[in-house]
Amino acid sequence: MDEQIFQINQARILYYDCFTSLFVYELLLERQELLKTQFSLLEQYPLRDEDLRVLQDLKAMIWEEYEGVITEYMKVFSLPFSLDGNQPIEPYLSHYQEGCVGGKSLVQVRDLLKDSSVYLNKEFTKENEDHFGLLCMFMKHLLQQNDEEKSKEVYLQCIVPMKERLITDLRGLKDRKFYQGVGSLMESFFILEDGIYGLI
Repeated sequence: MDEQIFQINQARILYYDCFTSLFVYELLLERQELLKTQFSLLEQYPLRDEDLRVLQDLKAMIWEEYEGVITEYMKVFSLPFSLDGNQPIEPYLSHYQEGCVGGKSLVQVRDLLKDSSVYLNKEFTKENEDHFGLLCMFMKHLLQQNDEEKSKEVYLQCIVPMKERLITDLRGLKDRKFYQGVGSLMESFFILEDGIYGLI
């Protein structure tokens, strides 16, 4: 494999692993040290000039306000209602495609996982397989296996239908600085992915 392609794939794996940690609660609770390392690396190579400030801000919160990051996660994704004008975000493919949780999209994702011989241990997390964080974990696995064909299939069928609306929901949060920044970072990353998969 060409060295430049290898480095790009390693960066993509890093981003997908980072997003997995930020969206899967069980991982967020235990991965502060890993996220410190990951954001230190990402900060050195921002995808766009405007991402440097975002990466620095996110890194500072991971280092200095991690309990606040976990609290913000709960307010953004876990509480059934909000008193501050924010709507709870449902980071599921089924939600964005069908307006519910656990719809046909979940069956579609499970079939893709089965075809790839990937098994989700339900003792690890109670989230459905069409959860954005788990889809990022799936993409990371496929890239590590150099399975470009299957990674493209998962990206087009599972990530593309939800990414823009999820990013808009995150960036539209009020007084949720960390996950607003995550939304901005996702926007830059998925421009890269769209280019790799021939969408732009």
